[in-house]
Amino acid sequence: MKHFLKQFIYYWLNFINIFLPKNRAVILLYHSIDSDGLYLSVSRKNFEQQMNFLHSGKYHVISLAELSELLSSQTAIPPKTVVLTFDDGLRSQLHNALPILEKYDFPATFFISTNYIGGYIDNSENSPKAVLSEGELKKLASSKLADIEPHTANHFELTRLDLASAEKEINDSKKYLEGIIGKTRLFFAYPRGDFSEQTVEVVKKSGFKLAVGVNEGVVNLESFLYNLCRNTIASDTGPAEFKGKLGFSSAIFKRLQTGGGLGRQDFEKIRLLSFSLDSSILNPGSITQTRQAEYAARCEEYHIIVIGRGKFRRLGNLFIYPTKFKNKALNFFYVLFLASKIIKRRRLNLISSPAADFLGFLFLILAKSFTISFEMQVHGFEKFQGIRKYLAKFNIPRAAAVRAVSQRVKKQLMSEFSVPERKITVVPIFSELAARPDKAKIKKTNDRFIFLTVGRSVEVKNIGMQIEAMAEVVKKYPSAELWIIGDGPEKEKLKLEIGNWKLEINIKLLGWQKDVASYYAQADAFLLTSNYEGWGLAVVEAASFGLPIIMTDVGCAGEVIINGQSGLIIEPGDKKKLAGAMLNLIEDEALRNKLGQGAATAIKNLPNQEATLQLYEAGWKKAIKFSKN
Repeated sequence: MKHFLKQFIYYWLNFINIFLPKNRAVILLYHSIDSDGLYLSVSRKNFEQQMNFLHSGKYHVISLAELSELLSSQTAIPPKTVVLTFDDGLRSQLHNALPILEKYDFPATFFISTNYIGGYIDNSENSPKAVLSEGELKKLASSKLADIEPHTANHFELTRLDLASAEKEINDSKKYLEGIIGKTRLFFAYPRGDFSEQTVEVVKKSGFKLAVGVNEGVVNLESFLYNLCRNTIASDTGPAEFKGKLGFSSAIFKRLQTGGGLGRQDFEKIRLLSFSLDSSILNPGSITQTRQAEYAARCEEYHIIVIGRGKFRRLGNLFIYPTKFKNKALNFFYVLFLASKIIKRRRLNLISSPAADFLGFLFLILAKSFTISFEMQVHGFEKFQGIRKYLAKFNIPRAAAVRAVSQRVKKQLMSEFSVPERKITVVPIFSELAARPDKAKIKKTNDRFIFLTVGRSVEVKNIGMQIEAMAEVVKKYPSAELWIIGDGPEKEKLKLEIGNWKLEINIKLLGWQKDVASYYAQADAFLLTSNYEGWGLAVVEAASFGLPIIMTDVGCAGEVIINGQSGLIIEPGDKKKLAGAMLNLIEDEALRNKLGQGAATAIKNLPNQEATLQLYEAGWKKAIKFSKN
């Protein structure tokens, strides 16, 4: 099952790989070519199939020396370039691999640990393997396709040695091979990929042009010459995985497993890519477009892809890209193509994903592919069901930094998703309405007691509980009203419930309203009965109008709205407590005034617009910092 899952993931990563940069090379790493069943052994049959795949797929197989020349001269790397390497100088490489290499005329580099020549070398699986004799080594070296290079004398991990011993290990193997072959050896492989800044200096001092390690990835003109990536081919490398090893897929898969780090790049300024479902961003002069411009002011460049039809717009350093299709699946792949293009052309260094499920997975792959920073925005968890939940559990811990809308969400990220506290930035959602200076001029113009709720008509909001509670309230106060503002898939269902309770006079379904402020001004109390909320923006808006608030214990409850001080907090789904709290507010004017004033005071402690923007910027810089480290 585990093998199948890995192949399945590689299948999809290979598809995504189509959209990623092509000017790169891949170095493949082999060890034993036989059928002993060990992890680092590839059967002769599989090796033949893999070489045939390279041949039939018209891959450009070149020597390590040719790649070195391309890198040192900064010459463009041809598409589909592959380099073959073999470690440890095993006998099976001469007797099983070389004939197949000669069949396809593929050059390869063989790295030899010289003190094991003619003997056996142990491996990580405690199963010693036979090493070439000196005669066999000379036979291998006589092939025009084989390049023989040092792999130290004793295959010691260099960072475990003092610097003098490490230098001796490197130079002894180099001198021995130069004596056998008669030419200067120019390339080096670190045993088990183990190196440090000090050993790199020794390798340079010894005259090597480049060195290879064992980190998965691709090689391009910006690669560090003294730790080039190599993709290991093992006994369980199936066709999909092998194809993945020839592109970004292998590096992505490895980084998805380990959380992988970044390459060398400029981290001084923020060059960010984000995404939005809010098509109003495409409208010139809209509030949402203005808000994006404010974010852009904190960046060197701010790019946002918006699901919606429209025109590309550039406003200073703000770049707004519309999508082209109505179909969600087509838009998914278009976003992948467009994002790849933007990241590459504009040399971005940060992706910020507003979703943790499918879109989060897409952006995570892009971030790992281009080795740039990745921030995850988490507004709540109510949508995390089924495969969305598994994707969120996979994606969120792999983000370099996470932005949460509340302390409640932060605690959940730490407890359920194992996100370290240092990676989380809490940024409450800023409300333009709550900050409006003219709210006090809007006066109440009716004498009825009005409860107000604002939000989308969706199941998680549990507005039906308010309707049932109103059925109890109107028994005692028949003139009381409930105003419901918002549209959504539950609207018709709510309409039926209102009819069933015969509350058409008392409950008004008002739909979406452009000017919500006037409705807050007419209300006497605010209700929020969600089963889950990440924050609760409408609560903050209601508090800014001095409304007493009844809300379930979700979102900003306990953080902004404190029970008995700035609101009444009940458990989600408790219809009886809700009806009791509503009656209590109708009957107790002093309590209403106390809670309303408390709510208005509480939100004054929230970050203002400037402070919110500063928190955004701090979160972006945190993502870049942690990725860099």
